[in-house]
Amino acid sequence: MRTQAMRLVSTRAMGLMVTAIAFACSGNPDAPTARRVASGPPVFVVSSPQAMGGGTRDAAGSGGEAPSEVVYVALPPGSIPNAELITISVHPTGVTVTAKPVDGGLDPVAVQASLGDTLYIDTRVSGSPVPVRNILPVGKHGRPVVIRTSPPHGKRDVPLNTDVLVVFSEPILPTSVSSSTVQLTSGPGKVAAQLAFTDSTHVMSTLTPLASLSPATDYTLRISQTIQDFAGETLAAPVTVTFTTEEPVQTQACPTPNPPKSTAILIASVSPASAHAGQGPLTVTISGAGFQPEQGLNGTEVGWSTQPNSLHCTTTWLATSFVSATQLTVVIPAALLKTSVKGYLFATFGDEMGISDGVSYPISNLIEFDVVP
Repeated sequence: MRTQAMRLVSTRAMGLMVTAIAFACSGNPDAPTARRVASGPPVFVVSSPQAMGGGTRDAAGSGGEAPSEVVYVALPPGSIPNAELITISVHPTGVTVTAKPVDGGLDPVAVQASLGDTLYIDTRVSGSPVPVRNILPVGKHGRPVVIRTSPPHGKRDVPLNTDVLVVFSEPILPTSVSSSTVQLTSGPGKVAAQLAFTDSTHVMSTLTPLASLSPATDYTLRISQTIQDFAGETLAAPVTVTFTTEEPVQTQACPTPNPPKSTAILIASVSPASAHAGQGPLTVTISGAGFQPEQGLNGTEVGWSTQPNSLHCTTTWLATSFVSATQLTVVIPAALLKTSVKGYLFATFGDEMGISDGVSYPISNLIEFDVVP
């Protein structure tokens, strides 16, 4: 994990990782002596000071008068295994920020600081009573980098409905992130997807495929070096991440044939007849004939399936409301509308548990419902 995280930052990006100042803290009232100063090259990434804007991620700040600038402090995953809590103190202002690590790293945290200030970064590690301290100057540290991706490089058995997350070291200019600068491919083909920042600070960008990924398939995420921060600085290096999706689920043929069709119940139309992937929950109106109100345990129920020849094994029953003998309303939950798919709706009169238990209540015709990109 640590090896890949550092690969994301890359050799060219190492210039961003400022050199720690290994001096004694005993004479500094703002730097308590009960700390162990880190040895070796620093692993934290600190941005150049920039105008305040956006929010602080998963952090609580206190103390001192707020300067008009912030820096972003981040840490690639796996850099400090077993890290439990990170505290960042600014000298001489006294501003303090605490943040929760993520997998031995730290997603970007905004810290109020200006050029010439000093950051005291204390990391509490599981099993150690003494935090590890990194002492870093606030300066001009160059270009942004990719801190992490999810899935990470080399990940296997990735779910087919995965959204791809890219976390940058500092706020990124939204117009520089597009389908030409962040791409997901499989072989020669490009995966159709939507791109959006998921936070107001613009450090997290999510790529959402418009359809489920293919099973047991290698995918490549390419992040272009032309992506820019708000100062116009491009990424320190391009990033390439590969991952492999999970094996296909082995399903057995449905042992029970479909229930018999009935002419006594009919679906003539559905409105709306389609939905966009990611939409939902969605209420639709079904028009037809032969619908009946609830009578004891039985009533007109509407089912959903993507496998019209295996209704006994694949039906999801929808919340159904009787309006009249010619009209029903049903709610299609968001989980069924997450990705593009062709679904089928049908109606039956009986106990909704009956079909799944093998009881052959007669059913209506099946009508298509398309979930489109």
